[in-house]
Amino acid sequence: MSRRRRKSRAPAALGGLILAALALLAGYFGLDLPGVRQELPPQEGGMSLIVLDVGQGDSLLLHSEGQWALVDAGTADSAEVILQALEAYGVDRLSLAVATHPHADHIGSMAAVLDAFPPGTFWMPDADHTSQTYADMLDAVERSGADAVLAAAGDTFMLGSMRITVLSPPADGGWGDELNNASLVLLCEGAGVRFLLTGDAEAPMEEIMLQNGLPQADVLKVGHHGSVTSSSPDFIQAVSPRYAAISCGAGNSYGHPDPETLETLESAGVQVLRTDTQGTLVFNASGGQIDVQTER
Repeated sequence: MSRRRRKSRAPAALGGLILAALALLAGYFGLDLPGVRQELPPQEGGMSLIVLDVGQGDSLLLHSEGQWALVDAGTADSAEVILQALEAYGVDRLSLAVATHPHADHIGSMAAVLDAFPPGTFWMPDADHTSQTYADMLDAVERSGADAVLAAAGDTFMLGSMRITVLSPPADGGWGDELNNASLVLLCEGAGVRFLLTGDAEAPMEEIMLQNGLPQADVLKVGHHGSVTSSSPDFIQAVSPRYAAISCGAGNSYGHPDPETLETLESAGVQVLRTDTQGTLVFNASGGQIDVQTER
């Protein structure tokens, strides 16, 4: 399934100490843990997508039948939010962790999360970066002992009864110098529904996916925080989602989500939910039905 693997040298030993410290802080100061009041569906046949409120970044959790996956880890300031959420949901281990692409608003806290919750498998695209954040992530993958896979279109992973399939990028690359277009785009299927997670993939990769026959999905994690560079009208029409989740920070300097993107979604009759206004978003699926919960 992989084209190249990085082998790990030593297991991590910091997870318990980090989580214990966070739990004590949360209890002492009365911190709100994302999603604590939100219930997951019954394990048998159900699955969930949790879009954590990490400000101007991305971090998602996937759950199916007691198994968990992390997709991206926000900025360098997101570790506390992510670790508290994992602790609050009673996560013992991650079956899969995914870095959709190497930008710091997607992998900023990945090293801290991998040290606390070493995954069984780690996915990333075959796209390098020169940042220290990227180097720290690679070191953490080594420490974790994970099966590290350079994933591309066609790769699959079973998370409980949820099938996760990579739709983009192609195995032969094709994103040029734009790392956003190296984003791993994940189709998550199970419980009679589909979640489509697009990282920061922009219109050129959306067009390639359209040419390859893009499936419809019930929930779309909107590309690039709602930027106008993503979510072309043709792409939204083809996906035809019921719900669109936008992960962005309140008052961010990029103007995300872009009014044009919101108009495209609303014109297509899609219900838009946003972390900047509604906090953590939870989509619970069972028997073809979706229950949507928001933090506020």
